[in-house]
Amino acid sequence: MSVLIIGYGSIGARHAKILSQMHRTVSLITRQKIENYTCYETIEKAFKENVFNMVVIANPTNLHYETLKKIYLLNFQGIILVEKPLFSNLEAIDFNVRENVYVAYNLRFHELFNHLIDILKDDALLSFSVHAGSYLPDWRKNTNYQNCYSAKQEQGGGVLRDLSHELDYILWICGKCIEVTAMGGHMSSLEINSDDIYSILMRCENCPIVNIQLDYLSRVPMRNITIQTKKQKTIFIDLINGCLSLNGEILFNIKEPIKNTYILQHKAIIEKNFADLCCFKQGLAVMNLISMIEKSACEKKWVVL
Repeated sequence: MSVLIIGYGSIGARHAKILSQMHRTVSLITRQKIENYTCYETIEKAFKENVFNMVVIANPTNLHYETLKKIYLLNFQGIILVEKPLFSNLEAIDFNVRENVYVAYNLRFHELFNHLIDILKDDALLSFSVHAGSYLPDWRKNTNYQNCYSAKQEQGGGVLRDLSHELDYILWICGKCIEVTAMGGHMSSLEINSDDIYSILMRCENCPIVNIQLDYLSRVPMRNITIQTKKQKTIFIDLINGCLSLNGEILFNIKEPIKNTYILQHKAIIEKNFADLCCFKQGLAVMNLISMIEKSACEKKWVVL
């Protein structure tokens, strides 16, 4: 498999490293000169000089839409993996999207979600509470946080989009959002113009109470889920440390859980096992939810989807 990665920031570099370790031929679209990779300055030149089975769109979020459109206009027929979120804003699609586009919500491949699904068999969700946060200045080593895309609203940054993994897996597990209300925006002293905290309350098809806190502020990184079920089970999941407990008893403790999700995502694509990948339609559903969350926070009311 030959793969073209568009963009070589931190996430593009991660995709390149993983795919190279999986013995795929990797090329890059970047103005940087990166050793051990063939680098092109434009997509057009890359397609003219090489044939690719897969393209990964890993440039800034505000460029995703035009990049995807360009790839389609160049008649690329292979798999397209778009880094999350799909776009910076909900777009009116003016080209025909085939079933070859997926969004890189790799947390779907977290091993603990497999165990959670097993535990929830013959049971029903009552509440699903998520807190995901980490301190933005600590995200990228040797980089001033003010200069990264996360800090810039105009580049598609902001915690609501950066941590939209949580929105995706909630829709995946709890079902379609029926109504939502939210508070949030840029509220801290971080020197950014993007949103840094959101508190969200939703009702979903398969769970009557879903509450979420997303932030760029937590000095102790966390990605935690607390679940209450109809059969009076209390489930706690620590996605970062790989721990799942049921009624206070630790059932599963796995190593390097987040790192493995990236590997398992690419393994699924290589093996053409797309069942657990986020498809284009589901990626648009996340963008629609983001839009409705922002609408609710702005208008200070519940929004029905």
